[in-house]
Amino acid sequence: KLTTQLINVTNPLVDRLNISLESLAYELHNVTVSRVLQLENSLENVSNHVKNVTRGNDKKINVLNNTLHSDLFSLNSSLQHQDEVFKNNISSLHTSLGDQTKALDTLQLRFSSLNSSFREHCGAGKGRLVGWRSKEWNETSEIGTNLHTVVKLTFKKQRSDTFLRFTFFTTRVERNGQGCSQWYFMVGKTECTPHSIKGHTHRKIEMSSSIVGVCKGTSDRIILKGTHEVSMHVRHCPWSSDSLWTPITGFHTTTTLLVEEMCPPQNDA
Repeated sequence: KLTTQLINVTNPLVDRLNISLESLAYELHNVTVSRVLQLENSLENVSNHVKNVTRGNDKKINVLNNTLHSDLFSLNSSLQHQDEVFKNNISSLHTSLGDQTKALDTLQLRFSSLNSSFREHCGAGKGRLVGWRSKEWNETSEIGTNLHTVVKLTFKKQRSDTFLRFTFFTTRVERNGQGCSQWYFMVGKTECTPHSIKGHTHRKIEMSSSIVGVCKGTSDRIILKGTHEVSMHVRHCPWSSDSLWTPITGFHTTTTLLVEEMCPPQNDA
């Protein structure tokens, strides 16, 4: 009897428990299915978003790749062109250098030949007349003053490596008993260096004399090939303190000025 009662009590409880379990299982299934669907939708959205982002980046990457390939192609073409231009320039320079070297060799041979011919023809110390002038003086003579030009001459120098020899012949007079006068050459507006060509008279003296000297250059440069002017001047002697002097050039005679172009001396040849 007790067992029957226990069964009668237990069966309803078991039935109710089964119903509760079935309801709970059903609800759990529904929740699980819903959650799975939500997760699937989320995953699909994420996947679509990733695909869209990747697709946009792929386009950008393709554009960048195309631009990069285009730039590389242009750069490569430019480098090839510049390389060809450089090679052509190098070839032209080599050709030009060869031509210039040949021309220089020809000039050197020509110069050597001309120089040898000049040395053989010239010889040390020899020269030739390139200009001269004579001046007649009347009875009143010529009263000199400081930096007074006695006579001048324009001549043409044939070479730049030669010397000039100046010869001046005249009668020079110093009227003052204690005076000192100096006659000197100038080329252009400068005296010869390192040694000026000059001569002087002291006290009261009358004499015929010559002043001769060789000049290679002036204080600022050598005397180059071309046209130049040489002149003879008279002045008070720099070392004399007596200012009462009366230099006279000529004095009833003829003054002669000669200019010769001289070959270099033996030790300069």
